[in-house]
Amino acid sequence: MYDVSRRLLFMLCRVLFRLRFDGLEHVPRDGAVVLCCNHRSLWDPVLLGIPLTRQVHFMAKAELLRVPVLRALLRSYGIIPVSRGQLGLDTIKTALRLLRDGRVVALFPEGTRSRTGALGEGKKGAASMAMRSGAVVVPVAICGTYKWGASMRVTYGAPFEWQPEQTMAPGDALQKWTDALMERIGQMIVDD
Repeated sequence: MYDVSRRLLFMLCRVLFRLRFDGLEHVPRDGAVVLCCNHRSLWDPVLLGIPLTRQVHFMAKAELLRVPVLRALLRSYGIIPVSRGQLGLDTIKTALRLLRDGRVVALFPEGTRSRTGALGEGKKGAASMAMRSGAVVVPVAICGTYKWGASMRVTYGAPFEWQPEQTMAPGDALQKWTDALMERIGQMIVDD
C-alpha cells in the first residue's frame, strides 16, 4: 500500500507543482537514516518522502490519528504519533527501534511548521535521536511556494557529520550539533 500510494502522490504532486529533486544519491539505500528537514507546510512530509523508494517513517501530531479516515492510512504509513508540545518516551522508543532496525525516520527539528516560511530554531530531539542510534543524518531543504504550478525543490544534502569536543557537556554538545545542522539546512534553502 505504501509504495502504490507513494507513486500516486508523486504523480499528483507532479500535476500540482513543478518538482525538482536534488541530491537523492545522498540518501543511503540501506541502514538507519534520519532525514532532518525544514517545515513550512502539511505537504512537506509528502514531498520529502515521495521520491524515495525506502519507506519513510514520519513523526506526526497524535491528533491526526483521532480522525477515523486518516487513522488506518497513517498507521499503514508507519506514522510515529507525537503528543502536542512534547516528545514522549514512547515516541522516542519507537523512533529508536525503527532506526536500530535500519529504517528511515524523518524529523522536522523545528518541531512545528514555520508560519513565516523562515527557518526556525531547531530542537535538540533530532540530535539526540541521531547520536543515540548512530544513524546517518541527511539534511533536507524544501524550497518554493505551495501554489498550483509553482516550482518546488527538495534538496537532500550530503550526510551531516559533527564530532563534539571531548570536553563538551552532553547538553552543550546536543545544542551545538542542532545549531550546526540547522545552519546546514539554512544554507541549502535557495529561492528559484
